[in-house]
Amino acid sequence: MKYQTGLKHLETDLILNPTENLMYLFDLDDYNHIDGLYINNKLFTPNTDPLNLTVLFSGREGHECAIRAIETKWKKALNADHISMSLLSGLHAHTITFMGIGNIGDKVILLPENAGGHHAARGILNRLGYIVEDMVIDIDHHCIDIDKTIAKIRHNHIKFLFVDRSDGLNYEDFSKLTSSVDTCNIYDASQYITHILSNDYISPFDMGFHIMLSTLHKNFPGPQKAIICEKNAREYWQLIEDAVLEFVSSTHIRTTYLAGEVLEKNFDIIRKYSKLMLQNTSVLNNALLSCGVPIVDRNTDQPITQQIWITCNSPKDAYDFFKRCEYEHLLINYRHLPYSLGYGARLGTAAATLDGLRPEHCEKLAFYISKIYFSKMQYNDRQELKKLIHNIKETKYD
Repeated sequence: MKYQTGLKHLETDLILNPTENLMYLFDLDDYNHIDGLYINNKLFTPNTDPLNLTVLFSGREGHECAIRAIETKWKKALNADHISMSLLSGLHAHTITFMGIGNIGDKVILLPENAGGHHAARGILNRLGYIVEDMVIDIDHHCIDIDKTIAKIRHNHIKFLFVDRSDGLNYEDFSKLTSSVDTCNIYDASQYITHILSNDYISPFDMGFHIMLSTLHKNFPGPQKAIICEKNAREYWQLIEDAVLEFVSSTHIRTTYLAGEVLEKNFDIIRKYSKLMLQNTSVLNNALLSCGVPIVDRNTDQPITQQIWITCNSPKDAYDFFKRCEYEHLLINYRHLPYSLGYGARLGTAAATLDGLRPEHCEKLAFYISKIYFSKMQYNDRQELKKLIHNIKETKYD
C-alpha cells in the first residue's frame, strides 16, 4: 500500500497556526541515504577508551565528527556552554531533562496550563515522581504574578523552576523571578527559538535560566527534533548528559544534519524571517481588530509573539469557525485559550511568513477571516480568497 502523503494540499492551503513550519521550502539535501544508520549516542572521541564501551559501530567516525561540528555551531548561535541534539521532540527533551536533574520527591514550580503552559508538562513531572506546584497567575494582565510566585517558591522550598510556554501573546521577562530565588531554572523556547537566535528576544540565559530546551520544527523551520543546552550550570549539565547517554541510544543523524544545514546555510534568512514574522503578526492583529473580530488584547510594554487569539461565545462556535476556516483553505487551531478565556482560535504567522505572507497581504487576509468568523462568505469572497492565497504563495520567501 502506498500512503498518500505529498505536499498537494499545501499548494492551496495557508497554514496560520504557531506550531508548524515549512522546512521543505529551503534548498536542503534530503540525507535519505543515511536515515537507517545507527550512530551511537556515546560519541567516540580521541580520549575514549574503546575497551570500556558496551558497543561500537564501525565506519561512523566521519558522522561523529560532523555531529560534533553541528552541535558546536548551534551552541555558539545560542551562546550556550553545552548542547545535545539527540532528542526527538520537545516532550522527549522534558522527560530526559527531568529524569536526569532531580529525584523523586523534589519540588518543581511550573508555568500552569491556564497561563499558557504546555498541557503535558505536569503529567510528565508527576509520573517521574516530582511534587509540582503552580506559579501564581495574574488573570487580569495575562501574565505571572512575579511577587506572589517568589513568595510561594521561598515558602515551599522549591528546587526547580520550569517555564514551558505553549501559548502567549507577549514574550514575558522572568528576570526578576529568577534573580530572586535559589532554584535551577529551566526554559522551553520552542515557541521563540527563531527570535532568540536573531536577538529579537532576550535569551533565556540572559534572563537567568540555566537550561534551555527547544523543538526545531515550530517557531524555527527545522526538522522534527529537539535540543537541550546549558549555560552556567555545569553540575546540572553533567546530570542531563548522563541521562541522555543512558536513555537515548541514537543521535538520529538525518535530522541532526538537517538542523545543521538550515542554521548554517540560511542564517541571514532566519534573521529576516524573525522580524517579518512579528511584523506580519502586528499588522494582521490590527487589521482583524479593525474588521471587528474579537482579538485578545496584548501587553504593549512587552515584545509581542507571533500568536493571535480570537475569542468565541462557546466551544461549538469556536469549532465551527475552525472548520469554516479549514473549508476556505486557512489552517488554524481550535483551542482552549489560557487565562480562563474559554474556547476560541489560535493563529500564528510562522509557516505563513515562510510561505510568502507579507504585511501588504494582511489587510485583505483579515477581511476574509472576518467574513468567515461572522459567517458571511459569499461565492465571490471565496474566489478572491483563493487568489489571495495563490498570490501569497507566489511571493515565496526571499
